[in-house]
Amino acid sequence: MPVVSMTNVLKPKIACAAWLHYMILPIIRILPSSIHPTFRKTARVVLIFKTRKRCVAWGVKELLNRIPHEDAVSIKKELIEHFGKTKYYRFYREECCLKPKDQNFVRQAFRNKGIAEEPPFGHYTEEYLW
Repeated sequence: MPVVSMTNVLKPKIACAAWLHYMILPIIRILPSSIHPTFRKTARVVLIFKTRKRCVAWGVKELLNRIPHEDAVSIKKELIEHFGKTKYYRFYREECCLKPKDQNFVRQAFRNKGIAEEPPFGHYTEEYLW
């Protein structure tokens, strides 16, 4: 079995997930007995993991505009207590994304106040989960 080398196959592209994995993960030697008795000791294997995407939300500026003022004040207080002022305002300025578990917490805060509509985040993007 020949040496498996990804240098001839992959070109350095920033957007290519396989290239990023190649640059991050080292080439590992695997003992022949751990895979198959006929596997040669000189063969090298590059591990490439499957990437998954997740939907993240950005921005909470418009989050509290369409609900009654008393509910908006209490929801904002609850969000600041949970996330902290720094992280809340990073969400507000869109410096940091709201991960799915953070989105669920915001949804639950809306449900606790009896608001059935979906929280209006600024926009959504899909990002790779490494």
